[in-house]
Amino acid sequence: MSTTEPIRNKTDLQKFMDYYSAIQPNPRNQALILLGLYTALRIGDILQLKWRMVYDFNKHHFLTIFMSMNKKHRS
Repeated sequence: MSTTEPIRNKTDLQKFMDYYSAIQPNPRNQALILLGLYTALRIGDILQLKWRMVYDFNKHHFLTIFMSMNKKHRS
């Protein structure tokens, strides 16, 4: 079985983001990538998120996100 490694090189990350902003514009994919980069959530956890899980509309602020794989919280 092969393993998957994160992209650690900042130049490669920028090229990755540029692809979805300039070459193949896709706001959904760009948002998913940004969320993954800034929260370190796995794609499976990101795809299961609902607005009510990340934003409190009554208090107008973002909530802590619970990561299922390693049982840690992300803000």
